Amino acid sequence: MYKEKDKPKFELDKNLIKPSRMDEMNWIASRPKDSSLDTSKASRYLKEKPYNLDKALGVLKDELQK
Repeated sequence: MYKEKDKPKFELDKNLIKPSRMDEMNWIASRPKDSSLDTSKASRYLKEKPYNLDKALGVLKDELQK
């Protein structure tokens, strides 16, 4: 979910970002209300841990700027 704190990282125009609800989307296929991913098991067993949201957004921004 987009948060206001993520705006500076991508320099997004907050006037273009509008809150919406899943039930307002016109998906072809039905979607669950909560489609979040639990990475706790991966964190326990993998040598390389999944990134947290801030780190992942930073990596994404760096890759997009290449």
